[in-house]
Amino acid sequence: MGSLPAAPVRAAKCGVGEPAQQLALAALDADLLVIGSRRWGHPGRIAMGSTGESLCQAAPCSVLVVPRVVPIERPAIATGGHHLGDRSR
Repeated sequence: MGSLPAAPVRAAKCGVGEPAQQLALAALDADLLVIGSRRWGHPGRIAMGSTGESLCQAAPCSVLVVPRVVPIERPAIATGGHHLGDRSR
C-alpha cells in the first residue's frame, strides 16, 4: 500500500463571536474541519455539543468530530479473598 501525500494543516487564529460561526468562517477554503467533542454521552456513541451540531449542519467543508476519550474503569472483582489483579498467590 502506498503512502498518502502530505496534507497541509492550518490552525486558525482566535476569533471573537459565536464559536460555530467563527469556525465555519475559518474553514471557508478548507477541505476538512476537525473538532473535538467535549460533551459526555453514552459510552457507545458520540454526543456532540451545540457547536459540533451546528458545524455538522452548516460548515462549508467536511467535519470530523473526534470524541472525548472515556476512561474505562476496571471493576474490582474479588475471588477467594484476593483481587484478580493480585498475582502474589
